[in-house]
Amino acid sequence: MERLEALFSLSIDGLRINVAKGVYPPSEDTYLLLDNLTKVGRPFKLALDMGCGTGLISLKLASMAERVVAIDINPKAALNSQINARENLLDGRIDVICTDLFTSLRKGIKFDLMTFNPPYLPVDNGRDELSLSWSGGKKGLRVISRFLLQASRFLKEEGVILMVVSSLTDIKRLKHLASDRGFSIEVIKSKRVGLFEELHLLKLKGVNRVR
Repeated sequence: MERLEALFSLSIDGLRINVAKGVYPPSEDTYLLLDNLTKVGRPFKLALDMGCGTGLISLKLASMAERVVAIDINPKAALNSQINARENLLDGRIDVICTDLFTSLRKGIKFDLMTFNPPYLPVDNGRDELSLSWSGGKKGLRVISRFLLQASRFLKEEGVILMVVSSLTDIKRLKHLASDRGFSIEVIKSKRVGLFEELHLLKLKGVNRVR
């Protein structure tokens, strides 16, 4: 991989995924999101994969949407996604941006679908590139809360957000944050991981969204 140290490669759903050093690899939360993408139920014109990591979700979205924007704050992840898009001949349909959440998106762009596998664990273990992919601060909401504050400006009226969280996340607080921004929340799939944790795939839709 150009300018990146490849750790290993995977074959998933007919896609070849290279995983680079310093990039969050496809894990249980990734697969929970991947396996339930079709539950949103329709093709899309424009999709956003926030926190794209290796780009696996972005590549899958490219079969559902005319165009995909993939974003990650980690420059290694952004490059990893770009390389994987090219190796799977999908770079013509995926735009990869290295930025902090919505910072670099132009005003007025609206998405039909957003996917987000955020840093949701209630720990604060540093700000290195890899830790940023899973360390969500004291309540697991440090990045999620910022995402929700901005997302309504970039989501179409009938748009949908699919987001993964953990039972360790402060879900009660998350529901309040979402409601304050005009979103309804539905748990569409849960998965037990280990003895003490469950992963939840949430579907967020606008009710009376804040503009």
